[in-house]
Amino acid sequence: MASVAARSTESAYRSASVDDSALDAAEDNPFWQWLPPQLPKTALTCLLERRRITNQCAEQQLRLRRGPGTPIERVIIHNSAPSNAPYPFIMANLPFVDSAFVPSEGQIIANKYRIGNAVGKGTFSSVYCGASLRDGRAVSLKIFRNNLKCVESGLGEYRMHVRIRSDRIEQHHSIVTAIECFYTRGRLVIASELLGSSLLAHYTYLETIGCRVEYYNVETIRIISAQMLDALHFLHDIGITHCDVKTANICIADAKARQFKLIDFNAAVLEHDVHTSYQQSRWYRAPEVMLGCVWGAKVDIWSLGCVLAELLLGYVPFRFPSMELVLAAQRASLGPFPHWMLFLPLARMFLTPSGVAYEIDPQHMPPGAYSLAGMPDASLAAQLKARVDTGAFDGVEAFLGSLLTLDPNERPTAAEAIQHEWIMPHVGRNPWTATV
Repeated sequence: MASVAARSTESAYRSASVDDSALDAAEDNPFWQWLPPQLPKTALTCLLERRRITNQCAEQQLRLRRGPGTPIERVIIHNSAPSNAPYPFIMANLPFVDSAFVPSEGQIIANKYRIGNAVGKGTFSSVYCGASLRDGRAVSLKIFRNNLKCVESGLGEYRMHVRIRSDRIEQHHSIVTAIECFYTRGRLVIASELLGSSLLAHYTYLETIGCRVEYYNVETIRIISAQMLDALHFLHDIGITHCDVKTANICIADAKARQFKLIDFNAAVLEHDVHTSYQQSRWYRAPEVMLGCVWGAKVDIWSLGCVLAELLLGYVPFRFPSMELVLAAQRASLGPFPHWMLFLPLARMFLTPSGVAYEIDPQHMPPGAYSLAGMPDASLAAQLKARVDTGAFDGVEAFLGSLLTLDPNERPTAAEAIQHEWIMPHVGRNPWTATV
């Protein structure tokens, strides 16, 4: 392949007719090997190739197929709610205070908590360590920004915690415990238990000192799998889809005991809430979401599969800057999309009629149409085989392959996934325990 990729541009170009096979004929003509610049060269080198389609008729056909607008401008909105469905938003008549209050270390808010050091920052909020003035208990303070959209986001997140608490006497052992929600000095605040670092921060640090594989070995991955599937099974059973399962949203409760908790319900939805094609973080986004299909709780199972693969590989398997490239990487790693998915509402924007991902006028490239094909050894199995011990490979590959099933109809539910033979022999007598 390397010798083919080194051909001159002229010899790599070849005319194509306008039929479906012609749109994919450029697959035999490598043009440019693409590597996401934010990843080390050892991670996803040669996962994808761009191959330019030089026949003008074929290019025009793809431009027409893609249509006008960006994916954001063409978001598909689904609402499966029956007409009499409840609308359980938290109702709050909060005054909008144009406050200059900026949280900082040492400040006391609401006469309840002392703010500590900042530990994280997101689109809608910043997170600080804190301490209760009443009993000295260490807490996490999620302080939302001073605008209406951010306040609404925080209320939406807290209503999920209200739903979780209303269905359980005790807090779920693998889900963060929210203590209270209050509004002070123009800021909405959610106080919750204080956890350790996220899996993302932890494994990235261990990678820098050469210890990632020692901690995130197959047994630890099995424990994380059992605990997160337990949490997702509970959430899905009460009608909540998390919609943002990723290594940044799973925190360590006890590193030595290997106890982990799912956090951040900002993107979560209930069954009767509006579902869109722009849900989930892109690198962890299920294919049915991107292609505009009506989707459900199984999108969390896909995201968990991405998380587990990331911990085993040391990099996010689908970390690319556009949905076209993410879909191309999914196809290269997991095989072709099911035929029925090629007819979903947004499939035309990203896939040729035969299911190959394509781009129109990508950044930093000459204008034109390009097909995106996988390189040799781009499959997830090949990537795992290079990093997982031979004795454990078959079980790991089978389990991850089930979670990362492209067809959502074939993908297991959380309850089904935790019954997988790779998980069950290592879980206690109670199948919903979270220790191995």
